[in-house]
Amino acid sequence: REEPFTISDSPSADADSYFQNLDEAKAFDLRVNQVRSRLRQTTNQKTKLRSNLLKDLETHGDPETHKKIGDLLLANIATAVRDGQTVRITDFYSADAPVIGVEVDENISLQDAAAQRFRQYTKAKRAKEEISQRLKRLEEEILGLEQREQQLEQIAQERNLDELENFDQVSKTAAPRRNQQK
Repeated sequence: REEPFTISDSPSADADSYFQNLDEAKAFDLRVNQVRSRLRQTTNQKTKLRSNLLKDLETHGDPETHKKIGDLLLANIATAVRDGQTVRITDFYSADAPVIGVEVDENISLQDAAAQRFRQYTKAKRAKEEISQRLKRLEEEILGLEQREQQLEQIAQERNLDELENFDQVSKTAAPRRNQQK
């Protein structure tokens, strides 16, 4: 804690006291900035991970769409019309049963294309479940880090060295370990 500057009978003692208080204030501010920097770095890492997980989720696509296309490919085996990489099939899931175009490698059968879609469905469904769980945990961690930043700002405002030391010790012991489950 910062001691109030008091005036004594000795100008030298006053100068010593002043500069000692100044050094202590600088050391406190430096420590706060170091802790703040670590917190922000961790928060930024978690935020970047959240962004990457959302991109991964998007990359896998909608599981139900994969399943629907696989079902439609099988249902249209006899009536499908191939035109290069595009296969025109009837969408029996829609009320007016329109003909839709689906991209399919021209070197594979419709059965194999349907099997690929079902594998994509399984993979996308599993990814959606796993990524959703990870995102939920990540959101909780980010919220906790933001609350810790607010606590740090309160400690800095009060200039409470004891609380800063306790806060810093908790931050160091609670630091995330690298190479955890991804």
